[in-house]
Amino acid sequence: GYRLIDDDYESIKRCVPPCYSPYFNDEQSKSMMNIWLTFLSSLCAVSCAFVLLTFCIDITRFKYPQRPIIFLALCYFFVSCGYLIRLGLGHENVACRLENKIDSPSYLQLVRVSGPSNCAFVFVLTYFFGMASSVWWVILTLTWFLAAGFKWSSEAIAHYSVYYHLIAWLLPCLQTIAILMLNGIDGDPISGICFVGHTDSSMLRGFVILPLIAFLTIGTIFLLGGLISLMRIRNVMKSQDRTKTNKLEKLMVRIGLYSILYTVPATFVIGIYFYELRYRTIWEDNLHCNKCSDRSASSWTIQPSFTIYLAKYFFLLIVGITTGLWINLNSKTIRSWKKFFCRCFCCKTMDEEHHYQQYGSHHGREDYGINYSYKHTKINGSKYSLPSSKQLPLVHV
Repeated sequence: GYRLIDDDYESIKRCVPPCYSPYFNDEQSKSMMNIWLTFLSSLCAVSCAFVLLTFCIDITRFKYPQRPIIFLALCYFFVSCGYLIRLGLGHENVACRLENKIDSPSYLQLVRVSGPSNCAFVFVLTYFFGMASSVWWVILTLTWFLAAGFKWSSEAIAHYSVYYHLIAWLLPCLQTIAILMLNGIDGDPISGICFVGHTDSSMLRGFVILPLIAFLTIGTIFLLGGLISLMRIRNVMKSQDRTKTNKLEKLMVRIGLYSILYTVPATFVIGIYFYELRYRTIWEDNLHCNKCSDRSASSWTIQPSFTIYLAKYFFLLIVGITTGLWINLNSKTIRSWKKFFCRCFCCKTMDEEHHYQQYGSHHGREDYGINYSYKHTKINGSKYSLPSSKQLPLVHV
């Protein structure tokens, strides 16, 4: 079990937990967790990789406000790579350290990791890109809100793309650097993934729970604002001509469905982190003090639920899988790949070329189901398109 070892950063001894969780150290639990992580991370990596390949062969299709979905898929691809690296190297080689005792050598859980190591590398992939995916979710909802609520054109939204990237990559980078400086990385005794907050509750609150709540709240506000704006537009159009609202209603359903596919898993992940935060002390006391008389008997019946931990990693990776399905299971994606293979094998006909030209000139608006009118405006000496405030966005039929 637990052992006292010398701290690498302070002149004290620390009680370090074993490499595997005492609650789930049987071979069946270890095997089930490995199979579960392999299935989820492989499916997530393949799904997101296909999205990135689709983007590469048809870049012009993914304009703002849809473009952030591509970067969200990129983030989940690297997160899944972190899990696959852990599976390839093994639990002990990532999340544990070998305590060289002559009498009884054993693996112990890594705590307070800093500097280059397998654990730190896996942490950067899972934490940095995990947080970046949350920021890209906020940016996605912001661009949807600008398009639906303020009638911004794709060109106007794209004008600020540099700032989107600056925020999306810099903020998680600062968080990651802060954790490395605080030696806050530790191994997960259940999954073998290196992350932050497995042994330090304050690190879990400050660097995981609070940022996730903030990103989810801000993104949900932008999302609701955009949906309310679309509902108002729909009501105006419906009062004029009911037949013109079909495209807009489909767009609202797609946005609403995708928001559910993100917000529900994100909410469950936050809830599971609160579950860990609430009961971790009781679980540890149960291991070390199961004969203490000052504890209520009901406390000893509480132990970690293996099912909840399986659900945790499902919800952590499912967004990458559904993002891939969102893009891949689409008639436009099938058309893009068909045209790509036709170009590769020189089998494109004149009819297909004519269809491609028509599709290329309109698909940017069809992706969102809204046609915006714009006017040219000079800002800081540069001329670019902004939406006209004199005309409501119309459904592109």
